[in-house]
Amino acid sequence: MYTYPGHRLSPGFLLNWPITGKLWRSGMKREDFVFCIGYQGDSAVIDGQAKKEFGNLDTKALAEKGLFRAAFCSAVYSGDNAEMQIVLNAYNNSAGTDLTKAEDMKRLLGVFEVEEDIKKSIVV
Repeated sequence: MYTYPGHRLSPGFLLNWPITGKLWRSGMKREDFVFCIGYQGDSAVIDGQAKKEFGNLDTKALAEKGLFRAAFCSAVYSGDNAEMQIVLNAYNNSAGTDLTKAEDMKRLLGVFEVEEDIKKSIVV
């Protein structure tokens, strides 16, 4: 048996675990990815003030506050298409645009995927 905090996993379980699951997110915490402003080697550079002020908000709350990049990063981290659509709709309503795909938002904001090889975070 493999163990995961609060869970007992059978040996075949990992083969069926979704790639966006917590076991695959060992490199970066959600709050770090959401407020990441860049990378330096194997380190993520984090906006500490924004993380402290808004780090406990979920995707929808971030979008409602107009923090569209942070909200979209939160949705990308979760891997939930419904969350990505919430951010897309909020952005379209705010900016008067008509973006239809998450890929458009990824290009617009420069957010693509969670960096898996990040070893530490530098908070500035």
